[in-house]
Amino acid sequence: MAHTGGIKTPGFRAENLTAATGPYTLNKNTIDAVIPKIRFRHYKKSEIDLATRFIRSLKLQGDYYFNVVLLSDAAEHIARYMEPLSLSDIYPWCYEIDAVVRQPGAHTLIEFKERPIYTGIGQLKLYEDLYKKQYNPGKHILLALVTDRGDPQQQKVAEKQGIRVYVV
Repeated sequence: MAHTGGIKTPGFRAENLTAATGPYTLNKNTIDAVIPKIRFRHYKKSEIDLATRFIRSLKLQGDYYFNVVLLSDAAEHIARYMEPLSLSDIYPWCYEIDAVVRQPGAHTLIEFKERPIYTGIGQLKLYEDLYKKQYNPGKHILLALVTDRGDPQQQKVAEKQGIRVYVV
């Protein structure tokens, strides 16, 4: 099932990620069905390859949502005062989480980055704040950065920020 539908108000809930593609349940039996679903507009080919390797590794199983839209303050303002409204009307003022994995007790926000990874650290910290505000998941939020090469210094900084780094 894919959701890319229109947004009426900024009050999304994590149970209904309407501005995302998913959910796709990932486990050892569904790998081949999930991999084709990771293709969407803002990924570079190298990031699609990275996401594919990560999914094949089964390091993080659960319900995957891709291209999860987060509203900036400007997008929230537009959504609040302009009707009718669709996602395309506010998209220029939105952010996108590469993937969110819902598991019992936690939601993991994932950013796929080829090196250097330092840009992903800042993105994830911003996304964490916006995700909590917008989706109010009521669960623990975990942050994950998936990269093709680890840089020990950047990895150390990421881990100090509560971000788990996966090198695939």
